[in-house]
Amino acid sequence: MKARRIWTEAARSLWRTRRQALLAWLAITTGIASVIAMLTVGSVASRETLRQFEAVGTDYYTITLSDPRRVGAIDPQSVGKFLRYLPSIDSLVPFIAGEGSAQIGRRQVVVPVIGAEERFATVNRVKLEAGRFVHSSDQSSAFCVLGANLALGLGFNVAADAIGRPVRIAGINHVVIGVLAPH
Repeated sequence: MKARRIWTEAARSLWRTRRQALLAWLAITTGIASVIAMLTVGSVASRETLRQFEAVGTDYYTITLSDPRRVGAIDPQSVGKFLRYLPSIDSLVPFIAGEGSAQIGRRQVVVPVIGAEERFATVNRVKLEAGRFVHSSDQSSAFCVLGANLALGLGFNVAADAIGRPVRIAGINHVVIGVLAPH
């Protein structure tokens, strides 16, 4: 009897303050839903970050020079010093990254541009669709390897069609010697 009276009084109280009760219920429900949504987003972001690290490799590090006047400051002797003082590093590949335009005829696309030595492809697990990578013996020539999307953007439907074709990148004429596999 006492429990029934408590329930009846609670129901009357809620009915009298129904607007406030409804607003409180909505606030609590929204708060709980927000917490669940944030936990889900955090979990998905965490899994995606882990997937990306595993795809690149957890043994991959990038050291960036923040001083733009020092572009090209990493020479072979500097690479040797890094490897000597950091024995846990297996391989070090210096590269320069920037942005430029790639142009064939009247087609022009603004793209990220990377200048790197031959080990860059191996260290970064980059695969070719056609052609070959730049080799150290190519130093006196302007050769380039195009990304799969860039090759399509420049009008090559088949990667092999780009091999041997001239491309103007960042104002310098290059010959395409390879096209990366899409990832």
